[in-house]
Amino acid sequence: MTARTLRFALFTFGLLAASASNVANAQRTIPVNIQTTPPGATVFLDTTDQSIGTTPLSRVRIPAGNHTLIFQLENHAEARRQITVRRWNETFEQALRALGVVSLTAGMPEVTGAEVRIDGVPQGQVPRRMNVAPGRHLIQVGQEGFVTFSQWAEVAGGQVLTMPVMMQREAPRTGSL
Repeated sequence: MTARTLRFALFTFGLLAASASNVANAQRTIPVNIQTTPPGATVFLDTTDQSIGTTPLSRVRIPAGNHTLIFQLENHAEARRQITVRRWNETFEQALRALGVVSLTAGMPEVTGAEVRIDGVPQGQVPRRMNVAPGRHLIQVGQEGFVTFSQWAEVAGGQVLTMPVMMQREAPRTGSL
């Protein structure tokens, strides 16, 4: 064998070894099932850049290894679950927590546009509909020239609390001599 032929054979062997190594290192995917209670959640893998589908998902292919499943469903709290994909047809399940809804409406024309705060955090203006975590919340509505409306409300998951807001005008400020 000439030196030139030997170099060519070694070069070819090197290329074959490199391509075989790349194939071995390629991430293999495994079909898995993903379910949520309730169904209909959008599922993301590791980031919220691109959805992998809507639950229930059957035999969706995911690269082997550790991942984070992210679940989003309207009127439910976002959920994240750490998983390790290693077996074919493994099922990953996630229960989603329903949020409550507070719907504030103007009980009188002057309230339209008043500032809304829930637990001290600005939320926009009346009329306003927003999701809240289940539990007790302080609802406040304020407008210049009116006494601040303030009420505690207990909101359950899945409940829609509709509250027409009525406000009283502030008493005129007068001085005395």
